[in-house]
Amino acid sequence: VEALEKTEKSKKTAEKKAAKEAASGKLRGRKRARRFWFEKYRWAILSGGHLLVGGKDAKGNDVLVRKHLSANDLYFHADLHGAPSCSLKLKDGLVPSNSQAGLIPKGVASMKISQTLGEGLDDARELDAAVISEAAQIAVCWSRAWGSGGAAATAFYVRPSQVSKKTESGESLGRGAFVVRGQRHWYRDLPLELGIGMGVVNGVPLPVIGTAEVISNHFGRWARVIPGRDKKENIANSISKATGLSQDDVLSVLPPGNCSIEDHGLLRKS
Repeated sequence: VEALEKTEKSKKTAEKKAAKEAASGKLRGRKRARRFWFEKYRWAILSGGHLLVGGKDAKGNDVLVRKHLSANDLYFHADLHGAPSCSLKLKDGLVPSNSQAGLIPKGVASMKISQTLGEGLDDARELDAAVISEAAQIAVCWSRAWGSGGAAATAFYVRPSQVSKKTESGESLGRGAFVVRGQRHWYRDLPLELGIGMGVVNGVPLPVIGTAEVISNHFGRWARVIPGRDKKENIANSISKATGLSQDDVLSVLPPGNCSIEDHGLLRKS
């Protein structure tokens, strides 16, 4: 009986603290023994909740293509040397959840991981054209195009079967590089801008990246991110202080270079 009373008291205390934090507009960081599989890579959500994941380095490119580029996914790459290999997942993604309703601040999206998206589709080529275009745009934002001083860039996608480590006789490939054979589907003049929203994924507070349109549609508190003069470490620090999100988590989803942000409630309680 004493143990039960102690547990109930602790539960009520935790609920009051969570409600107080929600009212303050901030999320409380949470210690985790393990991270979600996609956090090992660059990751973003697209329309419909589909995930785009990309390598953070040469080793990450190799592992991503080997483990997370299924036959029904699509391979994306910016038209620049050294850009990350990216996989548009047909079935994996994030969908809305009501599990944290009432315990998270207004404007924060509650989401859960799903592996059942794209039902009835044979492969990711059958996804809405907007989803594929968004994936191409994010692929260029993850490349060196972000810090090049330009306003737009080019990317392509191919089927996984067109991506290989096998070279022609006498040629060799470095780590993280692949040979792409056959027809490529090009997307040109893609804008260099992203959106970042304040979310809770499977109960874990996380910043979520996507195109500005997708993020603004799902998150009440968000910001537009474009190439700029501010170091991304300073941007991450500002977002962390305003939201309670982990600075390391924010830093991991920001593009590879200096940024500027246009705030839409992310840095202030709406």
